[in-house]
Amino acid sequence: MPHGGRTDHQCQACGAQFTLRPWPLLWFGVGMLGGAALLGSASLLVIGAPIALMVQGAAEAFVLLVLSFVSASAGLGYLWYLAGPQVHAWRNPVVPGAAKPEIRFGTPEVHRRCVCGASAPRVRQTAYMIVQMPGGRSDTHQCPHCGHAFTVPNGWALVTPAAMGLFLWCTAVFLALLLPFRALRADHFFVLGILGLGGLGAALLVAIGAAMRRRHPTT
Repeated sequence: MPHGGRTDHQCQACGAQFTLRPWPLLWFGVGMLGGAALLGSASLLVIGAPIALMVQGAAEAFVLLVLSFVSASAGLGYLWYLAGPQVHAWRNPVVPGAAKPEIRFGTPEVHRRCVCGASAPRVRQTAYMIVQMPGGRSDTHQCPHCGHAFTVPNGWALVTPAAMGLFLWCTAVFLALLLPFRALRADHFFVLGILGLGGLGAALLVAIGAAMRRRHPTT
């Protein structure tokens, strides 16, 4: 299945899955460099946490640890999703003239309950990409009984904005703790407000997506 230039593949003999993308060697370099930079930043943040604990306090150290976790997760994501396809291309080369296999594995059929109570099949699937990395998928269902259509995100589409919101809020808290409250100027409050609103928007996306999943359970 193509999404954002990437294609998902599944072996019809053993069921193993992997993803390829255009120009895999280029993205292998980008993924290795980006992943190494983010993991290096995470290491520096971990080193800075005990220093912040001794110099500033526990709150600053905790924020640095959270930022380190988010940075390390992003670094591993770069290695897996950007550099990984080239590794799969090396491990799964194109076989010229290979016979088309019997389809044993495929995308499972998904039905969710409509507001009218009927079972609604999936009619479309949309994949999201954030900075060339998977941001989750959403399934659009249409009820054959009442014609109502609705879209439900998958779990990864909720984890992604949740992580982004956590990162924005932690960044805002860390910046706010750098100076005493009386020393903050209007431009400081503007930046903190932008970060806070961004985190709030991400939290609303998570809440709406979770509500849709609860309102339309699988059948």
